[in-house]
Amino acid sequence: MEDTKFEGLVLCQDKKWMYFFWYPKGWHRYDLGEGREGVLCSPMDGEPTTFFSVEVWQLPVGVTADDLDTLREGVEEGLASLPGLEIELADESVGSRLITFERVFTFRDGSVTRKRRIRLIYDDNRLYSLMSQGATVEEYERWLPMLNYCHLTFQLGLFDMGALAQVMEAE
Repeated sequence: MEDTKFEGLVLCQDKKWMYFFWYPKGWHRYDLGEGREGVLCSPMDGEPTTFFSVEVWQLPVGVTADDLDTLREGVEEGLASLPGLEIELADESVGSRLITFERVFTFRDGSVTRKRRIRLIYDDNRLYSLMSQGATVEEYERWLPMLNYCHLTFQLGLFDMGALAQVMEAE
């Protein structure tokens, strides 16, 4: 069993897709591979089933608030394909630039029940898919503070180290 002791944070920044987030020091970082764009971070070494990931897709057209119903149908259709699906939270928001869907749910993966949180962030013609998952429902709850921290620190754009230095100098 991996240790949940907090040791610090590591910045994950993607200059091509213009995003960043922080993940716990000591976690393992994996590229998604196979032509997929993004990263996966996990307390597990090897084949992680507890993780936080970001995957990015370049869409063929830009997405607007007018597409909300169609996007929602796609999200619901995709989730409905998961065996034993039980949705605990369903939320969405439309901002001036971003459309976001969030779902927290459990599902069956073979003989195991897993818990997962997804956030789909549409920014014009890009889709950022953020996912956190526990190998089991219990593992999800165990790692929830760290998984949530990854979600909470995810930002579009690049991290500004100069601004951080100014804040630290002001204190």
